[in-house]
Amino acid sequence: MSSVANHEVGKSAPILSGPAESREFPDWFHDQQRAAWKQFESLPNPTRKDQAWRFANVSLLDLTPFKISGPLSEDDRRNILKYSRGLDEYAARMIFANDQLIERDVVSEDLKKRGVIFQPLERALVEHADLFRKYFMSTEATLGSAKFAALHKALVSSGAFLYLPRGVEIEQPIEIFHWLRHDNIAIFPHLLLVTDELAKVTVIEHFRSYRSRQTPAGIRRAHVAGSHLASHCERSSLQKCARRSFPHDFRRPNPGGTACPFHRRLSKSSQPSSER
Repeated sequence: MSSVANHEVGKSAPILSGPAESREFPDWFHDQQRAAWKQFESLPNPTRKDQAWRFANVSLLDLTPFKISGPLSEDDRRNILKYSRGLDEYAARMIFANDQLIERDVVSEDLKKRGVIFQPLERALVEHADLFRKYFMSTEATLGSAKFAALHKALVSSGAFLYLPRGVEIEQPIEIFHWLRHDNIAIFPHLLLVTDELAKVTVIEHFRSYRSRQTPAGIRRAHVAGSHLASHCERSSLQKCARRSFPHDFRRPNPGGTACPFHRRLSKSSQPSSER
C-alpha cells in the first residue's frame, strides 16, 4: 500500500478555462489536449432538436458553475481513505479524490512478472507511451456525445491504465475509487483497459461524494477497452453521489477487437457519504 503525499492547498479553476498547461505531461499529450479543447469549443451545444438529445434535459448541460479542484487538505485525504471501504479482497487498488491519486496498492510481483501493468494514467503515458497512445480515445464518439468526449480528452488528468498480456487471468478484481469532495467540482477520470487474447479481468469502480450537499457535483468518466480475440473484461460501476450529481459515462470498446466485454452500472441517488 502506498499513500501519495500532498502538502499544498491551491485554488480551484473553472473547467471552461481550458486545459492546465502546468501539468507535467509529455508534449504529445499536451498537443492532444489543446486540439481536443479547440474541438470542444467549435462543436455546438446539444439541443432538443438533435435526435440523440430529444428526450434529454439539456438545461443540465450548463458547465459554467463547475470547476477543477485544487489539492485536497490532509484532513480530507485521511477521511476519504478511512471511508474507502469496498471489497475485502482485491488484486490491486487505486483511490482518487477530485482527480488526485491519494493511495495505491500495486499488483503482485507474480502478476508483474507475467507482464500485467496497472499504473496511474500520468505514469503510464510516459512509461508505456506507445501502448497508451495506440488505444487512448482511439475511436470516435457516437450518439451525440462528441462535444463532451472532446471536453473529457482536453481535461483528463488522472485515472488508471491496466494491461493484460495474452492468456493472463486475474482471479481477484481490480478496485478503483473516485471521490468527489466539495460542491460544483468536476472530475474527468479515465480507465484505459487493454487486454490481449484469452486474458480475463474484472474491474470494480466506485464513484462517491464526500460532504458535497448543496449544489451539483459534475462527473465525467471514460472507459476505453482495447481488446483482442476471446478476451473477457467485466466492469462494474457503483455510483453513490449527491442527489444532484451529473454523470456522463463513455464506454467504447476498441472496434478492432472481438472481445467479450461486459459492463453493469448500479447507481444509488442518495445523501452523499458524510461520515464524520
